[in-house]
Amino acid sequence: MMNYRHILVMIDLSPDSYSLIHKASFISNLHNDAKISLIYVNTDYSDAYTGLIDVDIRNIQSYRLQDINNMLKNLKNYIYFPVHKVFIGNGDMTSCLLDVTQKYNIDLIIFGHYQDFWSKIVFSLRQIINSLHIDMLIVPFY
Repeated sequence: MMNYRHILVMIDLSPDSYSLIHKASFISNLHNDAKISLIYVNTDYSDAYTGLIDVDIRNIQSYRLQDINNMLKNLKNYIYFPVHKVFIGNGDMTSCLLDVTQKYNIDLIIFGHYQDFWSKIVFSLRQIINSLHIDMLIVPFY
């Protein structure tokens, strides 16, 4: 059995993130208190829309970043163990995960996957699985 040293939990800041964090804590305890880090990948609105729009994207992103920081603070209040690092990524999810896993020697990533029609179309695990060469725990949400 592999001994994990650093676990990365990909969170979406929904209540389902708590169950992922709980699983990470359980696995960490089984593996000599492996470090646990959290990552949230933020959608970059300026890349998501390329047409004409009459909105100041910087203000939207600033408010969104403020919301993300508040949600992360709430999550940290729930966590009863030390969090090694908290990352907020922007842009392509696979690139963000690849960058963090390589730079910080992550050897297990935990993330959730919603089991509904739209998630199957919008969120593809194939690219992540093919790009990251580490162990993954995919937790289905219903």
